[in-house]
Amino acid sequence: MSNRDQLRNEIARGLVAYETANGALAGVRSDAARGAFIEQVVDSIRRVEYIRLVQTRAISAERCDPNTRAFDPLLASLACKSAGEIDEACWLIFLSIHCGKHLTDGWSLARQLYSGHGPGREWTWNRVSADPSGFRRWLDAANTNWNSANSRPKFGNHRKYVSLAAYGERGTGAAVETYVHWVGANRSHEYVFRSALHRSGEDPRGAFDNLYRSLDAVTQFGRLAKFDYLCMLSKCGLANIEPASAYLSQSTGPLAGARRLFGKSHGNLDAASVRLANDLCIGMQVVEDSLCNWAKSPTRYKAFRG
Repeated sequence: MSNRDQLRNEIARGLVAYETANGALAGVRSDAARGAFIEQVVDSIRRVEYIRLVQTRAISAERCDPNTRAFDPLLASLACKSAGEIDEACWLIFLSIHCGKHLTDGWSLARQLYSGHGPGREWTWNRVSADPSGFRRWLDAANTNWNSANSRPKFGNHRKYVSLAAYGERGTGAAVETYVHWVGANRSHEYVFRSALHRSGEDPRGAFDNLYRSLDAVTQFGRLAKFDYLCMLSKCGLANIEPASAYLSQSTGPLAGARRLFGKSHGNLDAASVRLANDLCIGMQVVEDSLCNWAKSPTRYKAFRG
């Protein structure tokens, strides 16, 4: 039996356990809907496992070099973490979430933002946190070059409405500058995470919620960006935090999936999703991701990569 088959069986048993304790799930009464939902959960689990798996492997230097097309900000972040460069690792994760991975252009936008003026002049955390205004000036010039060459790099699907504008209150320039301010004057991500844990009584779930709410200060970071950024920090072992819920009330796709799965008349969807996660033995990010993708095609499985 393959690993995917084993996961399918485990999720199927978990759904039965949930329904035995809480009643039938409205959205998966048919075999087609149940099968489609199970497949989306399996896909989400495997996406989470990928981050854990790559941490056990050697990472090529090209993956960490924004001056090569092989650059991958997530792999570069893991390499930085292994080298003890925690701030750089967190900054790279921020860039990966802000830009997203485009279906055809891949990490081109994150690569070009990070590479800056080229070798030796990359927008590393030390450089950008010391001079966010300089980053805005560089981005303004870069936008001019991209526009004139008709080569503007693209945001990922979940970030397609984000602006690359250097100036103004809603563009990438503002996003980077407000992120620098969010980290604070000492420019230490570890200090931010330790402080959140302390305020929450050393509870990783409370710390996640504390950080989630504080990220409202970062421009262009809505519910999904905040949730994905903090979950990635957790998966990469950069912060001792854990989501206590899927924050469904502030979502669109995941909320639609939850209403379909649990029933529109169900009271507390976040609480129901937590119980489901416990019975399926999965994390809240898997629940959130599964509900969102399943809602797009609830009776026929479709793989979603973007």
